[in-house]
Amino acid sequence: MKKILEDLLGKGKLHDLTRRFVHVLLEKNRLLGIGEIATAYQDLSDQLGNRIRARIISAEPLQDEEAQRIREALTRMSGRDVVLELEVDESILGGIITHMGSQVYDGSLKNQLQQIKENLSKGR
Repeated sequence: MKKILEDLLGKGKLHDLTRRFVHVLLEKNRLLGIGEIATAYQDLSDQLGNRIRARIISAEPLQDEEAQRIREALTRMSGRDVVLELEVDESILGGIITHMGSQVYDGSLKNQLQQIKENLSKGR
């Protein structure tokens, strides 16, 4: 396993400290936790850099101008630099869903139609 890992690490341009850290994880049988460790370091880096990540789900790919307007609005709203992660999900039909921190803003057409359906069924 160590030889395979060394071959993989040798192909990339990793800093020596990173390479040694991965070896420690392997030796301590903790290599499967590397994804969680990377996420924790990214979260720490984002906190120190006054950044927040926002996942934007749209029914079709966003144009660059649209994504920039969304990023600027979220930056004003959060007071932090926003890093967008864009995703396409045709099932939402239209609009966007925004996941930012622990908040979810669902402006999808699918959600709006569901709310109309629920309101109509309550009125019966």
